[in-house]
Amino acid sequence: MFSIVISAPNPFYLYVRDESDEWQITIKEINEGNYDALKLHRVSFFLDVGLEYGTPMGFAFDGSMLVPRNPSLKSADDAIDCFNRVKAALLLGGLQLDQTTSSELAFGDLSDLGYFRYTDPHGSTALLNRAFGELGAGSLLSIVLDKPRRITKNEVEGAFKSGSLVFSNLSRVNAAFLVTAFSCAAKHEHRSALIFGWVALEQVVEHLWTDCFLSKKDYFLSENRKQSLKKLRNVSQKIEMLRQSEILSDKAYTSLHVARKARNKFAHNGGQVSREDAVECLKALLIAIDIYSEQRGIPSVGLAPLSVFQGKSKEKQTDENTAVEAGAIDWSDVKYWREIFKIPGDENWAGDEEKLDGILLKDVSAEIKATNHSKKMGGV
Repeated sequence: MFSIVISAPNPFYLYVRDESDEWQITIKEINEGNYDALKLHRVSFFLDVGLEYGTPMGFAFDGSMLVPRNPSLKSADDAIDCFNRVKAALLLGGLQLDQTTSSELAFGDLSDLGYFRYTDPHGSTALLNRAFGELGAGSLLSIVLDKPRRITKNEVEGAFKSGSLVFSNLSRVNAAFLVTAFSCAAKHEHRSALIFGWVALEQVVEHLWTDCFLSKKDYFLSENRKQSLKKLRNVSQKIEMLRQSEILSDKAYTSLHVARKARNKFAHNGGQVSREDAVECLKALLIAIDIYSEQRGIPSVGLAPLSVFQGKSKEKQTDENTAVEAGAIDWSDVKYWREIFKIPGDENWAGDEEKLDGILLKDVSAEIKATNHSKKMGGV
């Protein structure tokens, strides 16, 4: 057995060798917890992702990513950075996966036959994935095993090949910030998407400033001027000078301006962040990366990572700030039903009332309405 570090998938998905790499599982097996879990322990393929010591990264059928334990992984942060660097390259190559956090980390064992298991989950996500493989998650949680997202070896290889060419040159960009920004946006966490997206954008601007602006004497004319500009810390001033030097196009400058305005508004006033502002920030980030790639002679990645937010009509976009009423749900889309545990207050609850020791709540809406009415009448 080889000792490994694992990043569990969140949400659950499968890494498959090709389209024919199937897993037969029925809803009955899921409910009864007796499905064949062997394939969930199989490594589907390995990929050279540039790890230290020349070891490849494994991509398991159950969506786990795994690497051998080695001296370079001295802490949880080292492992998180390792997985997120690969996910950042995949993201820029057009394959969006949620970020790795401490909740996804685990230790495990890998056999020389290409099968592995979780042995020491560090967080809830890793613990859940371990439970799937050990037939211990229960039917309520195991429903995600029914027709999950499938990611083929060719998709991973293609995305990593194109994305790593770009990300390997962005040494100042924190992989976790980049991946987290897109993960949060995909989950409608717009404030976090804006915050992480803007920090990553500032890091790309620093690349443009140092590697593209300060490296060309035509932009600063004298060495004294260059030394003075090196001390500049204000990002907005750097963006203005990058536009004046035509490193930034009008389109890029406009996008960065919108993102900076949204970030400043949230930083100073708090409150809500719209989906449009969050996505615009990510768009500005990708445009800045594209400009840097062009300046460095690296193939462009374009706006492919934004595809996860496209293709949904406004009618089908759910406002996450609004509770959805049962009557507004299209129940024809529901495939399976499961009876929920009855509690006091539910229709047809038939438990022992002598066991009830809850706090009795009183509906005071009528009293509040009457009080407000009296105040209104008294003010006339």
